[in-house]
Parts: sequence; structure tokens; C-alpha cells
Amino acid sequence: MIVEKAPRMKATKAVRFQYYPNEELIALFNTFKQMTNDAIGTAIQHKITSRFKLIKTAYQDLKRYQLHTHYILSACEVACAVIRNRKRRKTPYIQNPFLKLDNQAYKLEGKTIRIPKKPRQFIHIQLEMGDYQKKLLSDPNIKFGSVTITPRNVVIAVSKDAASYEPEGLIGFDTNEASIDGAEICSNKVSFKSYSLSAVKTLKHTYYAKRRRVQRRFCNDRRKLRELQGKYRQNEKNRTEAVLHRVSKRIIDEVKSKKRGIVLEDLTNIRKEVNRKKNGINLFNGKEQKISVNTKNMKRRLNTWTFKKLQHFIEYKAKWEGIPVSYVDPYYTSRRCPVCGCTVESNGHLTECKNCGLKMNRHLLAALNILKTKDDTLRFRVDSSPSEAVIRSLSKAVSRRKEVHSTPEE
Repeated sequence: MIVEKAPRMKATKAVRFQYYPNEELIALFNTFKQMTNDAIGTAIQHKITSRFKLIKTAYQDLKRYQLHTHYILSACEVACAVIRNRKRRKTPYIQNPFLKLDNQAYKLEGKTIRIPKKPRQFIHIQLEMGDYQKKLLSDPNIKFGSVTITPRNVVIAVSKDAASYEPEGLIGFDTNEASIDGAEICSNKVSFKSYSLSAVKTLKHTYYAKRRRVQRRFCNDRRKLRELQGKYRQNEKNRTEAVLHRVSKRIIDEVKSKKRGIVLEDLTNIRKEVNRKKNGINLFNGKEQKISVNTKNMKRRLNTWTFKKLQHFIEYKAKWEGIPVSYVDPYYTSRRCPVCGCTVESNGHLTECKNCGLKMNRHLLAALNILKTKDDTLRFRVDSSPSEAVIRSLSKAVSRRKEVHSTPEE
């Protein structure tokens, strides 16, 4: 008897540790920064974009810093990455101090990580570990990748081959500014679940107002203005990511308990299309769609919308648990009736189909259409209930649809 192995998928994530740097490590930061900037200068001078060619060209010159060989290789790798992103700045350079080493250069022993400084000279860093770090590092299936060290954190990349499973069903998620809504069809019945993101929306507006006040108050002191703007940007990022991590973890726990797959909408070009509007026509994914012209405030909100970060959190957490994730085209998902396919009319968050009489929340309607876009063979029945998602039974809608599409007898 041959037993087939379950398909596996490679999953990666980063583990962050806090620590207290010493003077020896701070000096190493500055040396590595100078080394990397020299490698960037060499790459620009010789027009090099290949990491191996840069190592061959700059190796002898970078040996004057008298650091371990792994630092030369890492400096050339970082330099090539900066050169490829040269569109972001005219003269690329490394400004913030940090270190990067591959998995062969460091050694993790309990709560201590050992990194080299010079040949046969090492620096030991005491890490602060919580329950999450201990649980993750105790997994025998994980493999360690590169390490990045900043003056505040040590970030280690880890990976594993997670065993995926054949999902017993799918859950479609509609990503919105204030919520992410999921729809599931099980035993011909529809169930909905909404996860609130209102905290993220509040944080975005709060820090936007703070930055505006700081700009008015310190308009003549650019040094203080940059300092406060950087502080508020970092605080906003940290608090926003904390909320998104909590929401994505709740989603993954529920999907895993039901052994379902995840279907998300591909919103890659949505910001580009929001900013490129003319005469009320929006070209989303190459298709014309009539829209109302957004105000300046609405454009600002849509351009700071963290939909991609939330989807990224969901995707990598799902891969770590072996949950399959797929993307579909979101075109017209919030304007199409999932029963008869006709265009629905919206009144705020409530939509109504004039053809079949279905009334449904706009976000949950989009989640249901995302699910049906992935699998068009799904059939469902919604019982009448006081739920905000569904108000009218679909039994009458299905019979009406048959009358509309029936052909007269000859």
C-alpha cells in the first residue's frame, strides 16, 4: 500500500528580538555602513548590478576594513539591492546603521546569538525572548535564514515546509477601509463574518491631524519638524501593524479550524486608478467603470489604505499553517447580484437587486461575488432572517429568475 504524502508549501516569516547594544556593536554598525556605501560607489562607478560581479570587483578594496569575510559578501548584496531601487533617490546611500549576515555567519544558542567581528573574534548578544519567540524557535522543522541587526532589534528570517491540506470549502474576503468581510457557502447555506478595521481608520486620521498641527507649528524649524514627523510616522506604523496582526491572526485561526481555503481580491492597481481619473471614468484592470469623482480627502484616505499589508499578513500566516490562498479579479463584485447577475442599486451600505429582489449588505455582497468568481459552480440558499447581510429569501428570487430567462414555447 502506497501512502501519498500531503503537498507541502514553503512558508517564511521573521522573528524579532529586542536587545541592548554595546559600544563594540555600535562601532561595528558604523564600519559596516561605510563598507556598504563604498560598495555602492564601486557599483555606480563600474555600472555593476550583479552581486557576484560586484563581489569580484570590490572584494580586495573592502578588505581594508579588516572585518570578517561574511561582511564583505553582505555589503555587496545590500549595495546591489540599493542600486536596483535607485529610482527612489538620485544618489543612493545607506544612512541608518545596521548589520546583515547570512545563516552561516551566526550561531543561536538559547538566548544568545553569536556573530563574528574579525576572524576568530566574536560578539555575543543577549536576546530578550517572549513566549512567541520561544514557541517558534522550539519547532524542529524550521530553518534559519539571514539575520538583520539594528540598534534596537535582531530580526531572524525562518522558514519551513508546511503541510498543506485539501480545503473542504472556500471563504471569500472583501477588503474594505473599515472592515474585512468574509462569506462562506456550506451545505447550500451562506454564512458571513465581519472583522472590524475601524481602529486602523481612526489611527490614520489621528496621526494625519497630528502631522498637520506639527507642520503649522514648526514650519520655520525644519530640524524639529523632521524629528517629530519621523516619530509620528513610526508610531503610526507600529500601532497600525499591531491591529492588522491581531485581525489577520483571528482570520487564520477561524479558517484553520474549519479547514477552508482563502480567496482574496487582487487590488494591485487600485491606487493608480484612484489617482488617474478623467470625466468620472475609472479604468480598473483595463475595464471602464463609471465612478463619482473623489474629493481630496477621499484620495488621501485611499492612498494611505493599508489593504496590501493586511493581505500580506493573511497570506504569510496562511502559508505557515498550510492554508491555500488565491486571488481573483475584484471588478464589479460589489455591483453584481450573486443570484441573477444583474446590476444592483446601492443605498448606503445596503444594496437591492430590482430583478430578483435580493437585499444585502454591500461589503458582504462583494465577498459572496468574490467567492463565486473563484468557483462558479457554488449554489446556495439564504433563509430569511433579521440579519443585516440578508433580508429576503432567495427561493422567490430563483423562481423569478426562471420566469425572466424562460423562452416562450413555439
